[in-house]
Amino acid sequence: MKAIKHPIESMPRGSILTLTAVLLFAFFGLAALAVDIGVIATARAQLETVADAAALAGAMQLAINSSDPTVAQAQAQAQAIAIGQANFVLNQPVVINDTDVQIDSQNFKWVKVTATRSGDHVGLVPAFFSSLLGYSGFPISVSSTAMWSLNPNTSQPFTMLTVPDQ
Repeated sequence: MKAIKHPIESMPRGSILTLTAVLLFAFFGLAALAVDIGVIATARAQLETVADAAALAGAMQLAINSSDPTVAQAQAQAQAIAIGQANFVLNQPVVINDTDVQIDSQNFKWVKVTATRSGDHVGLVPAFFSSLLGYSGFPISVSSTAMWSLNPNTSQPFTMLTVPDQ
């Protein structure tokens, strides 16, 4: 009668060490990926905050100066840039240019701000462990639009400032 061998006894010697090394490499690879994705998510959330704040500041300037569209547009753009650049993303100052701020040129009711981290805007979001795979960084761009309107009961401006998600 043949003796039944346990499956572990039938494995070649040293195979557990090889299996452990392969799985350990895969585990560290997934952990590194999680760190890089976390940094990207943090940068995106901070850019959304910058874009929201800048768009709201610009829309408030449009509402305050709604009687003079030329002044309103210039002050709204300046205020949106100033508020956007007062913020930081991953401890780096944000760069918002004139081309990153769009203003409704017909009704002067909305301001759209695009906040970006790219090669020409402060630099790419850093890749810590993905750099081992050849990635130097990741570009991220976020837009936010703020609108203002009159209160139908009092005709006072900016009773409703909204930031629609995009």
